[in-house]
Amino acid sequence: MIKLDEFLEIIERWRECFEIDDEYYFKAIEMCSKVPRWDEKLVYKYLIRFLDLYGVYNTHKANLEKLAKIINNYNNLLKQFNNTDLLRLDLDKYRNNIINLFEEIDNKVKYLGLTSTSKILHLLKPEVFVMWDKEIAKLYNKRNNTEGYFEFLKICKNELEKLLEELRKHGIKNPEDKLRKRYRKPLTKLIDEYNWFKVHQQNKQMLKLCNELFSVKFTEILNELK
Repeated sequence: MIKLDEFLEIIERWRECFEIDDEYYFKAIEMCSKVPRWDEKLVYKYLIRFLDLYGVYNTHKANLEKLAKIINNYNNLLKQFNNTDLLRLDLDKYRNNIINLFEEIDNKVKYLGLTSTSKILHLLKPEVFVMWDKEIAKLYNKRNNTEGYFEFLKICKNELEKLLEELRKHGIKNPEDKLRKRYRKPLTKLIDEYNWFKVHQQNKQMLKLCNELFSVKFTEILNELK
């Protein structure tokens, strides 16, 4: 179970430490939202370059035409997620669709594994899909496969619901809106930032530096959210 104080302190430090990273993320989300139909050039400009900058290597070797075709083929499904988000989506209803889409990209596009697939789908529908990798799968005790990813999504939904309820108990009205306004991101991205800091051992020094440079206190964050 995610502890509220740790969650808020991590995403607050992320906001302070990774401002440049966030601006790139915001731009990528904006550009992807404007694409009516994908082709090789757009796949490279917005998806592959995002993966490169996020440290996912060799994705430039992927078959861009095949990836564009898969995304376009699932366009009707993705459109169903336009006016919803992870908290409100009936995941069980779309279970097979989500797993099939993941498997299409993971199995049919060489050089794109589950990590890349989760990031691509997050760019396409940031309100629904949470990014992950094999280390995050271990954190949640899930298999690093498509079934495991779907189970991971359900856990993320449950954890976010609990965090929002905890915020309400601390006197925060409309906590979801308050978090969105403060961080300018979907909740799926906020929980990804928490996960990222929790699992990647090589980032401990980075987190230590952030702690030293930016003083963040749980009670202060709560007061500002109010």
